[in-house]
Amino acid sequence: LEAAHLHWHCKGGPAGVENGLALQPTLHRLLDWGAWTLDDERRLVVSPRIAEDSAVQLLVPLRGRRIRDPESGHSPVKLEHIRWHRERTLGGVFRG
Repeated sequence: LEAAHLHWHCKGGPAGVENGLALQPTLHRLLDWGAWTLDDERRLVVSPRIAEDSAVQLLVPLRGRRIRDPESGHSPVKLEHIRWHRERTLGGVFRG
């Protein structure tokens, strides 16, 4: 697994767990590429603009599924970082 930041560190995002997901490397690259993101309920959203790409087919079965909550005592990913990743007006990279 790799630590993936939703709000990129190079764009002012924090390095803490409230800004990160533990992802398989291909999913991490696809997140950074803007192929997928999360909605405010932490469900996976796949970009319709790149859905025909063969690498993105890995995401199709995950579309609409909610990510797991962290174990008790750990902070979930903050909505502000999810929104940064998703919303172009905030700096995001999602190709929605």
